[in-house]
Amino acid sequence: IVVGSRTPFLNSEQADSASHFLRRQSQLALCFFLVSSVVLTIAGVGAAGLVGLIQLLGWAQPMFAVPLFVISSVFLLAGSWALHTGCHFVRYEKQEPFRWRLVVALVTGTCFVIAQSAGMWCLLSQPDVAQQHGLKAGAFVFVVLHAMHFIIALLCVVFVLLRAIAD
Repeated sequence: IVVGSRTPFLNSEQADSASHFLRRQSQLALCFFLVSSVVLTIAGVGAAGLVGLIQLLGWAQPMFAVPLFVISSVFLLAGSWALHTGCHFVRYEKQEPFRWRLVVALVTGTCFVIAQSAGMWCLLSQPDVAQQHGLKAGAFVFVVLHAMHFIIALLCVVFVLLRAIAD
């Protein structure tokens, strides 16, 4: 950087490098927005589809929430395993297996959101049972906080995956 009176000037090579860096950052931000939107849309549509299937089959009972929570726990464990093994691959500079573990974590995280949303819908869909056990308000707060944290975690996985692919 050449410093003039008060304003720093970049030579042409530095300006090209800075411009390239800014273009890459802009492309990364756009990809992050698009991939995040797709992941969240898939989770929402998948949850709505699963809820529709549950209604169609007549399984809209609180007792059907338990199998959905078990399934969502399996997805959660699979995603955690993928992230844990991904850390191992990063330590040994094995980028390709690391990227695939991030993809597995993203897919299982999305499936977790779908199963968890349907399970919570089953739990809260019966107003008399929910009010009798006091589940309405408490469960709603729990679901909102849990969903917010998990969606932020999914967005972090999207960001790390895009950075890993870009590098």
